[in-house]
Amino acid sequence: MCIIKHIKKKRNKKQLQMYYTNIQIEKIEKYCTNFTKKVTDFVLKSKKNIDKSVKSYI
Repeated sequence: MCIIKHIKKKRNKKQLQMYYTNIQIEKIEKYCTNFTKKVTDFVLKSKKNIDKSVKSYI
């Protein structure tokens, strides 16, 4: 009985670890996509501003 309980516990712990790792990975992916979106937005904005300033200079 005790052995079975122990095995069950171990398996559940492993599943929990997997579950939490997956959640972490999802969070990281979400963060990364947000970050890249922000960076690209920033770059595009800067490019527009640079274009404007160059045109106004010329």
